[in-house]
Amino acid sequence: VCFLIHHSSSQFAEMFLGDSDTPEAIWHHKMRANLIQTLSAHTADFAFRLREDFLATYDYVPLLSPVVYPELEHELWCHRYFLRNLCNTTAYPDWPIPHPFELLREIIDKFRRLHSKKPAPSQLSRAAALHVLGVGEEAEADEIKKVYRKLVLRLHPDKNPDGRAQFEQVQAAWEAI
Repeated sequence: VCFLIHHSSSQFAEMFLGDSDTPEAIWHHKMRANLIQTLSAHTADFAFRLREDFLATYDYVPLLSPVVYPELEHELWCHRYFLRNLCNTTAYPDWPIPHPFELLREIIDKFRRLHSKKPAPSQLSRAAALHVLGVGEEAEADEIKKVYRKLVLRLHPDKNPDGRAQFEQVQAAWEAI
């Protein structure tokens, strides 16, 4: 999205459909396939419903699990750049930085956040996560997904401002599963 904000739609399409390893975009065919697979899994049942009823409407639910790219696990994103590539003066000797002070400020803020003392997030066991969702251990994947979607729709902060804590618990449980 950041690339699209700072570049034309044709440049974005070229980057999205190709392979890129620059300070502004790290993207290749495996990452594209991962995105397509994740989105397909998220909307799979809707495609079937749409074939059955062309007037069906899509019920918005946040992505069931975030799209994760293992290739970016050790990359540091700051301002609008991947810092490893930006600092590679051999490959990118004169990469333009239109707002250097904003970049520096964000690097300092990110450094502070990374080095602040925060406890590691707790990891739920599968049994505990299923308990949070209110299903038994024998529940099948489709039932768990259905219960999760209902809870997310009911507890989403946009619809239920008082349910934020419960919403976050449900999200954490889903991620654990």
